[in-house]
Amino acid sequence: MHLASVALAAALMLSSGPSWCFQLPDSLIDKISKGHCEAAVKQLNGMLATPSAATYLIAGSMFERGACLKPNAERAREFYGKAFGMGDAERAPVYLASLGASTAGGADVGQLLWWFSRIKGSDKYPVRPACRVEATEDVEAFTLMIGDWPIERRELCRMSVGLLVMASAIKPFYPIESLREGGHGRFDVQVAFDTGEVQIVEHEGVRTAGLKRMLEGMYRDAVQRLGRPQVSLNGARETVPWEFKIR
Repeated sequence: MHLASVALAAALMLSSGPSWCFQLPDSLIDKISKGHCEAAVKQLNGMLATPSAATYLIAGSMFERGACLKPNAERAREFYGKAFGMGDAERAPVYLASLGASTAGGADVGQLLWWFSRIKGSDKYPVRPACRVEATEDVEAFTLMIGDWPIERRELCRMSVGLLVMASAIKPFYPIESLREGGHGRFDVQVAFDTGEVQIVEHEGVRTAGLKRMLEGMYRDAVQRLGRPQVSLNGARETVPWEFKIR
């Protein structure tokens, strides 16, 4: 099998739970990465002429990240909401939760957990017991409940759950090229919340340099978007297992 074919057959998985994402079209990724923004926006507008939920997620992500568009968290939230309105209960809540966790989106743990509880399959995520909430339609009661939590708990949950959902929301901007070395293996990504330190621990693998670079880039990106906690979390860390397989 040719190397490129191996890369396209690779399965990237967050091994402790689902990792929902869309994949940006290769041509759009190429235009964005090369700074050909006029062409990228033209392609996006063409896709929005007959939109799908995935197209709305792409548009929202470009606004959220400022990828060939002026950064605009509210426009991002609007497009993610449109994807949810089209019935996407797997991916859209992930992107809405991730935006709520980020400093650009207001660093609002209530928004984060409200949308996290609406992710189809959210019970499969390795969430700390203190951060797991039930889905409800009572916005007022939910807001009051989160508001009653100590700030240490709110920030721990913002950082911890935010890190989990951001891995999915960030992934489309780390394209399949990262896997072209054809490697596979098992890793733990360890993030220290107070310092933002990211460490990649490799348990087993073959030709793993590209995979480790991708994971480190994804999580440094997530740490930057989360920002530092508003209070000290006393050295709290998150360990996220990843597994890359060749099919």
